[in-house]
Amino acid sequence: MTDETTVDMNQLMQKLARDWWVLLIRGVLLVVLGLYALVMPGQTLATFCLIFGLFLIIDAVISIASGLGGGSGWAIGRGLLTLIIGVIIVAAPAVFGAVAAVVLVYFVAAGLVIAGVAEIAAVVQHKEHAGAWVFVQGVLSIAFGLLLALMPVVAAAALIMVAGIYAIVFGIALIALSFKVKGYTPQAKDASTPEAG
Repeated sequence: MTDETTVDMNQLMQKLARDWWVLLIRGVLLVVLGLYALVMPGQTLATFCLIFGLFLIIDAVISIASGLGGGSGWAIGRGLLTLIIGVIIVAAPAVFGAVAAVVLVYFVAAGLVIAGVAEIAAVVQHKEHAGAWVFVQGVLSIAFGLLLALMPVVAAAALIMVAGIYAIVFGIALIALSFKVKGYTPQAKDASTPEAG
């Protein structure tokens, strides 16, 4: 490592050490969010949709104000459309979240079925090059896609729970990192390394 890289790393580590508590708070919040997602996946989705709807309303107001100030009809039109969508989402965040999650699951299911059909077609067309494993993979892709399509609500809840597990793991990693960098002191340059000169 060059001296310049060492200085950059020391500066980065000093900043992390100074702001270790920010990492700790982010980690704790992620763990809490992850636990909430595991315990109440439906409520997690509704809360996210509510926040998203509020964001759209704020964005719409800014867009409309910008359009009125600059005389842009496009900005006003975009703002009004965004405002309508934001109000609809805020009025029924749970319904919007459920519909959005189910639509996402159907897209994933359709992708799996299409990929499975393509894999089986490749085996049929190129028997000498494609093996039995590609055929099995195609069949499994179709089966999993159909399973998702038959149980979209369960699949959507599972997706939220996977996101919750990820948030918990990432949060724990941030908490551990915060305590690791808290006591960081810059490393002195190794005296055994000769100076370039």
